[in-house]
Amino acid sequence: MRFFPDVPSSLGEAVIVTDAQGRVEHMNVMAQNLTGWSLPEAAGQSLSEVFRLQDQRTGDPEEIRVDRGVRKGSPAERTDPAILCHRSGTRYAIEYSASSIRNGEGRTRGCVIVFHSVTEKRNLFLEMIRRAHFDALTDLPNRYLFKDRFSQAVARARRNRHLLVLCYLDLDHFKKINDILGHPTGDRVLRETARRLRLAVRETDTVARLGGDEFAILAGAMQSRDDAVRFGWKVQDAIVQPLEIFGKEHQLTVSIGAALYPFDGNSLTRLERNADLALYRAKKKGRNRIQFFSRYMMPLDERRAPDNEPSVV
Repeated sequence: MRFFPDVPSSLGEAVIVTDAQGRVEHMNVMAQNLTGWSLPEAAGQSLSEVFRLQDQRTGDPEEIRVDRGVRKGSPAERTDPAILCHRSGTRYAIEYSASSIRNGEGRTRGCVIVFHSVTEKRNLFLEMIRRAHFDALTDLPNRYLFKDRFSQAVARARRNRHLLVLCYLDLDHFKKINDILGHPTGDRVLRETARRLRLAVRETDTVARLGGDEFAILAGAMQSRDDAVRFGWKVQDAIVQPLEIFGKEHQLTVSIGAALYPFDGNSLTRLERNADLALYRAKKKGRNRIQFFSRYMMPLDERRAPDNEPSVV
């Protein structure tokens, strides 16, 4: 079987042509670039060796799906996007289709694979998702993603019968840093704060930047209020470590308001409100402290029963 090499090469996509046994007979220049195989190297090789695919979700090989189009004589088949493994190890997101080639008697004589890279489109899509869910300055989850993580954290807390603590954090006197040292320095402080908070929590916990110098933490696996208090201390200790700016050490301090699930609320809206009330009380008491929510912080008509006000200075 012979093909005119200039026909596949003239198409605007990558093209691989095989014989009836699935051995490569021809590749245009674009196919050679995307696979890393030159035509002399690929000729006679099995399609699955040259056109190596992975499922973009699972990473599993997809050779069988391609072979089906070659060996079974199926008509043109449009497939889901996949990952093409370049010979060098580079991976490209592609879209492709497989068409069988038949002779005048209807027998399969080979297959044509037509594909093109959608890596740029895929990367743009992933970047749009990232921008929608993560803070651009600190790369922490934003408020939108934080809400989604709350549902997951509550599910784990219910399943394991643990407590969940929501902490609201404000850097004390952060405005002075921006006003005196400038916004670039303020941005550096925010990025360093984000880094320290990531190190202070576990992988299952969530740290988010809500805006400005406002951060939030969702931490689970708490057995008691004492565990939450110790966690708050750990977070505070991480922030107050000296920070060098322009060759001088600066001491950051942070005010933290905390609320416990399920005691202080069963919904994110309620917990956020109560953590915010606790944060306000921490600032009012002089800042640089951790304050846990109590019903005494609520308006008189919303209080249900007397409660001690747990406070950690």
